Amino acid sequence: MPAQTTSLPKSYKWSLLAILTLVYAVHSMDRTVVAVVLELVKKDFALTDAQAGALGGLTWGLAFCLFVIPIGWLADRTNRRNLLAGLVTLWSLFTLIMGCASNFFQLLLARVGVGAAEAGGAPISMSLVADVFPAKQRSTAVGFLYFGLALGQGGIFLIGGYIAAQYGWRVALIFAGTPGLVLAVLILIFVRETKTCASDNVTSKEQTKLSTVFLNLWHSPALLLILIGSTFCAIASAITWMWLPSLLVRSHSLEISEVGIILSIATGICSGVGSILSGPLSSWLVNNGKIERLGYVASMIALVATPLGMIAILTQNLILAIVCIFGLGIMLGAWLPPAFGLALSITPAQIRASTMSIIQFSTNLFAGAISPFAVGLLSDAIGGENSLMVSMSIIFPVMLLAAFAFFAAARNLNQANNLN
Repeated sequence: MPAQTTSLPKSYKWSLLAILTLVYAVHSMDRTVVAVVLELVKKDFALTDAQAGALGGLTWGLAFCLFVIPIGWLADRTNRRNLLAGLVTLWSLFTLIMGCASNFFQLLLARVGVGAAEAGGAPISMSLVADVFPAKQRSTAVGFLYFGLALGQGGIFLIGGYIAAQYGWRVALIFAGTPGLVLAVLILIFVRETKTCASDNVTSKEQTKLSTVFLNLWHSPALLLILIGSTFCAIASAITWMWLPSLLVRSHSLEISEVGIILSIATGICSGVGSILSGPLSSWLVNNGKIERLGYVASMIALVATPLGMIAILTQNLILAIVCIFGLGIMLGAWLPPAFGLALSITPAQIRASTMSIIQFSTNLFAGAISPFAVGLLSDAIGGENSLMVSMSIIFPVMLLAAFAFFAAARNLNQANNLN
């Protein structure tokens, strides 16, 4: 039988959070490493921008979306610890296989495997965290999880960029895939399965109905708006970190190793700072009984991120571009804790993993799969020296739509609270 949350040691929740933060770090390393080596792979296999976009986003994103809802549904009715350990092992192995690929088709197939396995990482992790952290601490916990995302991105841009420049893209992929194999063992040793619905008085039959998840989402305007806002933010984030390395090489004539240093600071330090600071701030707002304020915080962050991203893409001044990239890194890390903390808090406990999997489906279909590929297609269609810059600047402003969606979600919750 799964353990009751109340029987767990008080220190367990922080140990769990540390391990799941490492899961996010490994997840982001294996997802992002393709962006680090994309220009080298593109040159090695003579790829177009569209093909590069398919490798970086489309194949990974479609596989992720195909599996994320079934895995989320499975996580709500099975042992999540064992499932998570198995998935971490699989996506790490597929990343290693990518490093051994001899042609573009093999790379695509292995990338599909990475996306399919990584589909369960976020829904399972957030469900486990929500079990042991009360509502007033969930945004802080989510902030630490996404610090792991920043840690992994920053690490792979810095170390992976150096390895790719010195030893080639294959060695960088092998480096990215190795830590997950060790982490899977740690999950089996230290993580416990907890009883999600111990205080919710629901039956196991109610937990397994996927239709319940969609009905809850349909009848919750605020949750739908959070999904929409998160999707737009994820689109802007995906095209930024997938194509910005190539843009810096083409527009500013930087070396891969130099790009790695810049983006390691932006994704590792700046995004990490954004997540760590935003999480406690969001939790403090909840402590004051105003959960809808999380939507206002996410909206403001998205609003500030919009001009930073546009300047970073369009400016020809390298110093200004770097400053805006660092600022954008903070904003792209900061919107996650309030947005996902709010989503977790207004979702019934027994369907959290399934609900988060639906949000992950939307964000990764449009952000992980479609948008990087669309940038590549648009760049090929535009042509010319600045085609990538133009195509990125056309799509990035969806961040502004995210700000409106988060604001509307907060207003909806505020009005509902006033009526009650």
